[in-house]
Amino acid sequence: RNTAIQMGCWTAVDDYLLITSILHLCDLERVHERVKFSMPFTLENIQDRWRCLLYDSSISNMIIKKIQQLSMSQIANLHVPLSEEEERLVASIPSHTIPVALDDELDRCLSKYSKHFWSNRTIDELRECWFHLRQQGRLNDQSNAFDSKRVETIQESRAANKLSELLVPVEFELLTRNNEEFLDKTDFPHALLQVNDRLYCMYSEQLTFGTSFPNEKFDISVDNSTTIHIKGFILRKSGVFYIVNNGDNPFRVNDALLNPNEASPLGTRAIINNMTEKRALSPSPLPTFVLRSFSSGVCCVKYDFANSLRLYTGEQQGSVHLYDLRTRVPILSLTNAHTSTVLSLSQLSEDNQLITSGKDGFIKIWNANGQCQWDYQTYHCSFSNCDNISPNLIVTPIGSDDSLVGALDCRCADPVIKKFQPISTGIKNGMVMKLRVFDNRWLFVAYENGSVKVFDIVSTKQIDSYQVTSDHEPITALDVVCNTCLCGTTKSDLISLDFASLKLEKTSTFRQVELPNAGTSSLRCRPNDGKLIAVAGWDCRLRLFRRETGKQLAMLDHHRQQINSIDFDFHTKQMACASEDRTVSIWDIYNNKT
Repeated sequence: RNTAIQMGCWTAVDDYLLITSILHLCDLERVHERVKFSMPFTLENIQDRWRCLLYDSSISNMIIKKIQQLSMSQIANLHVPLSEEEERLVASIPSHTIPVALDDELDRCLSKYSKHFWSNRTIDELRECWFHLRQQGRLNDQSNAFDSKRVETIQESRAANKLSELLVPVEFELLTRNNEEFLDKTDFPHALLQVNDRLYCMYSEQLTFGTSFPNEKFDISVDNSTTIHIKGFILRKSGVFYIVNNGDNPFRVNDALLNPNEASPLGTRAIINNMTEKRALSPSPLPTFVLRSFSSGVCCVKYDFANSLRLYTGEQQGSVHLYDLRTRVPILSLTNAHTSTVLSLSQLSEDNQLITSGKDGFIKIWNANGQCQWDYQTYHCSFSNCDNISPNLIVTPIGSDDSLVGALDCRCADPVIKKFQPISTGIKNGMVMKLRVFDNRWLFVAYENGSVKVFDIVSTKQIDSYQVTSDHEPITALDVVCNTCLCGTTKSDLISLDFASLKLEKTSTFRQVELPNAGTSSLRCRPNDGKLIAVAGWDCRLRLFRRETGKQLAMLDHHRQQINSIDFDFHTKQMACASEDRTVSIWDIYNNKT
């Protein structure tokens, strides 16, 4: 029944979408109604194609071979409609949820019931579904009678222009109604504000906003660029809305100067610029896809050496998972790898065996079947990662001395074959915070007192030391690439040190980068060329910098909690980020410019 014409119309993408949608929706008619194929296939076409996939082995084998040739970017762009189970979970979110809190509720629902959602489901899709269900009065707490005025409000807010279509730092879209329509203050706000493509409800007479003030709390945060530095509030008085500048610096509203302590009427739309002529950075991009099936915060990620389409992840509760990035499901799970937080993941270059280190003080080596081949109790508890020296040495903090680092050989009866002890000075080094092996010759170790020390791996002697922080604050992130050592601290600066002459000194191109907010949780350089630096801050944002100049290239604002680990993969041209919010985001960040 599958004619030659119909065979030619079905692409590999259509077949992948058909299989995925049917397995997810379990209803051919629902697939026909909701799935967007490359052509408007009839229900009979879909039924015929599904029969061929099930019962015609020659056709199904040919289809599977074509599907396996699809790239990850092609698969990431596909959309599978929500199933009845997904809609039921979304409908459980109350109808009175204010828009500013809706994303958090959807994210919690997606994390809690991840097994019931499609693996590539996004918050944007769930948000659109929630608004659609609310418009139809199908949320669990909605009665049969539905308020048409509220539908009108939501529809207009959804029609607001997106920030990505504008060339301005901040835009307010004010959506107001007559006072008679807002008599019930518990349900209806005074106004709806569309800011940076997010919707806010104004229930009180005054609403504060601001950016680039890390110690300030605002009702609306518009920190989408480091060039903006504003504080203000929107005031409703006698039915008229005003914008007030209560900061120290002037800014422009619709190209009109608004000095501190001045007010201006706020129309339907207000464009806010700071005094500089610089344009804002591009809007934050979205990840290629997100892994969500984690039971606790994700602490570390590592691409598999042997297969770039596989990713190792480590959780706070001690579990380790190996994900197939093509199917986005775990193919190996070590649920009791460690009794506490997994601090780092690495691999032996000799046979690609997985190395895990945990906060419980154990270093373990695992084979491809998930069996522990070797373990060692370091009797050391810290926040440091471990690293390895090719082909089979593991470098990690050991013993009760917080500053001592050892090189372990799993083939020896006494695994500790080298010890790296810093030269004694009048100042205590404190615990080891981070360490990194560079070029199999040098070991860089960052300490709690804010110093970085370099050891010769062969002789184990300390060859240089540099005090990164003047106030002895700890170093929280470290990476070494292309004879450059990069350090992140608890402050808002990123320090760059040269090591070309076997001596640590500040780089000539840029000495440090000032981050908008204090605290660096993770730092990683692109390993193949060292041109790109990925910096994760305590503000849950990830920023990309050019290493030679320190220029910021992009800001990735996706995660809602701290990012703990970053890893690059050159073959798939992707980057993975592990976060406390129980997700791992995958990004396409390679291009000709970076």
